[in-house]
Amino acid sequence: MNPRSCPHEAEVALAVRSGTWDEGTSTHTASCDRCREVALVTGWMIRAGCASDGVPSRLPDPRQIYHTARDAAALKKYEAALRPLAIAELVLRGALVLALALGMLWAWIALRPLGAAVHLSMPQPLGIAFSALIPCLLALLSARLTRPLLE
Repeated sequence: MNPRSCPHEAEVALAVRSGTWDEGTSTHTASCDRCREVALVTGWMIRAGCASDGVPSRLPDPRQIYHTARDAAALKKYEAALRPLAIAELVLRGALVLALALGMLWAWIALRPLGAAVHLSMPQPLGIAFSALIPCLLALLSARLTRPLLE
């Protein structure tokens, strides 16, 4: 939505409505972005305003078109502002998953001798349960963190 306008907009809109283009208007429309947009919008409005039987129907409310365009521009700005935060979130989640994977590897390496040191004549159920619980909890936490990445 550009607040500036071109002095030839009315001529371009009239040429689109009438279907007759003179040489000056067509060359200006080819070189002016604003007038090219006016030609496209005017053509769309003409197509939207006619029913299939050729009887003119009610054109869309210009205020509604303006508000829709304004909302779309605001949404685009909002998404552009949030893009760095979304990238930072993905990087942070990836780093957390990597840290959890390294933690699971460390826990497996560190707790493996504990399982080997357990005497069968005198089992240590709490130590065995703890050594099995840590990798399971780390796996659950990593699955919980990676779920938003996969969606």
